[in-house]
Amino acid sequence: SYVRPQRMICIIALAAWFAYIVYVRRASPWPETPVLLPEDERKIARMYGVGSIEDAAYVSGKSVPAFRRLSSSSSVLDQRALLDAAFTGGAAERVMEVARRRSSIKSTRSSELSTSE
Repeated sequence: SYVRPQRMICIIALAAWFAYIVYVRRASPWPETPVLLPEDERKIARMYGVGSIEDAAYVSGKSVPAFRRLSSSSSVLDQRALLDAAFTGGAAERVMEVARRRSSIKSTRSSELSTSE
């Protein structure tokens, strides 16, 4: 009869699914945060008025992994949380702080170059 082979196939399939679940729990084959292309990182950072994804995370008040996870999410609630964080009262001050920091780094580099010549 066909019942016995069908049972064997089901048992093998269940064992394979169980082995796969154990593997996924132990090995964690997926990255903790999504990997973004450099062009995508620049595009996201430009939306916050800064030059890098790290600065954009600072402006939004999130950690870099949390910012990457939220910015690559397709959930409307995650996108809304990022927009809310970007337009809070402290975000403008953080953008200005990043701009000051960047300008001081550039002025320091240019003065080092002029003194070395």
